[in-house]
Amino acid sequence: QEVLLILISDIWSLGIILYEMCNLRLPFEAQHYNALAMKILKGTFPSIMPTYSKQLRDLITSMLSRKPQERP
Repeated sequence: QEVLLILISDIWSLGIILYEMCNLRLPFEAQHYNALAMKILKGTFPSIMPTYSKQLRDLITSMLSRKPQERP
């Protein structure tokens, strides 16, 4: 159970890094911690630039899914 939770959070964290590498900005940005937490909980973020392949964009989007069972 603990290993599964670590893997799930690692996938999400890698999605954050890949998103930032592609868009040159973080998927979730806010001025205050509470606002940042709300954005993360909502799970919405700007689209990944269309210069990248659909496969990569879909992969990153799935990695950032709010539902852990939808992550790769």
